[in-house]
Amino acid sequence: LRRRSMVGAIVIQGFTGGPASWTGGHVYNPGDGKSYKGSLTLVDANHLMLQGCVLGFLCKSQVIKRLG
Repeated sequence: LRRRSMVGAIVIQGFTGGPASWTGGHVYNPGDGKSYKGSLTLVDANHLMLQGCVLGFLCKSQVIKRLG
């Protein structure tokens, strides 16, 4: 999966909840071609914190910014 184009690829899927946080979904990591359990948290109107975990306790977070 690491060799496929990221254009049109589904990176986050299956999350439920809201409006400030979502859980129960998966996050695709194009670096290793694997999907991980994750969560999403709204930081403010323009930023979303994305967290992916393996084994439930080894986690990595990244804040993504709204385009535009």
